[in-house]
Amino acid sequence: MRFQSILLSLFFAVVLAACDGGEALNVSSSSSSSSSSSSSSSSSSSSSSSSSSSSSSSSSSSSSSSSSSSSSSSSSSSSSSSSSSSSSSGDVPKVSKDAIRTLIWQGNKGNNHRDGSRVGAKWLNNLAAANGLVADLYPKGGYGNIQEFDSLDLSQYDVIVFISTIKQALTATGMEKIEEYMRNGGNWAGFYGAGAVWGDNPNAYKAWPFYSEVMMSGAGAPKGKNSSAGTLTVRLPDNPVGKDLMDHFGNATFRQGAVYYGWEVTPDPIYSIVWMDNGPVSGGGVNTSDKPAVFGSDTEWGGRTFYSPYAPPAVNGDWVKNHVVTALQWVTKAE
Repeated sequence: MRFQSILLSLFFAVVLAACDGGEALNVSSSSSSSSSSSSSSSSSSSSSSSSSSSSSSSSSSSSSSSSSSSSSSSSSSSSSSSSSSSSSSGDVPKVSKDAIRTLIWQGNKGNNHRDGSRVGAKWLNNLAAANGLVADLYPKGGYGNIQEFDSLDLSQYDVIVFISTIKQALTATGMEKIEEYMRNGGNWAGFYGAGAVWGDNPNAYKAWPFYSEVMMSGAGAPKGKNSSAGTLTVRLPDNPVGKDLMDHFGNATFRQGAVYYGWEVTPDPIYSIVWMDNGPVSGGGVNTSDKPAVFGSDTEWGGRTFYSPYAPPAVNGDWVKNHVVTALQWVTKAE
């Protein structure tokens, strides 16, 4: 009986131990599963975070690339703008009123203007020096040495000036050099006998159409001249040359003697600064009335041309000095 009681006690102990072990096993399994699930979730979260971080990094890289591209574009735009600004500023240097580089050509050969050319050229050379202008008087070997022009570097001058420089004053090479100079934006001014359009012979101008058509604003062959006084009017009072003449004569309309040419074809300048209202009849029978007397034009290459009958030895005086200096400043657009 006692033995049975012991066996029964052992049986219940085994059953209880088994129940406790199973419950513990279940709890352990559940805890392990939960831990595994939590670990998986954490791993998933980590993966998601990593993916998010990668996405963020990619987005940041894309943003950086976009920013870099934008910066590059901005830099390119800035460079383009800078280049455009530099280009629009222009390459033509400004001319100072006090330093106009002038080539005075007194070349002349075998006509009745050669003494006038020599006197006028020397007068202008002295005038330039007195006003601080940079002037070179050529030809240095004498006014008959016309070949000297062929070797000159015209690019160093702001303006080329002819005073009664006509007829056989240049070789064919010299003519080509002046045309090239003006097609590169050069300026030209003619005074007094330069209005004869390359010679007293009515057909002489045809030997160099560029002189007639461009430098003299379309003036045709000269048909004589007359030194009688004419009645003139300043048509462009705001033009520096016109204003200077008005200041001297005290009125827009004035009378002044000079050598006035009768051209078969009237010049057609852009700037008719002074107009001949009632002029004398030229020696060739052409009336000089209703024609421009002092005029100029802009060339298609950016330069200017100018012509005036007022210069020595035809006319003299302080007003002529002012007139010529003002004309050189205007034709070179000096500031």
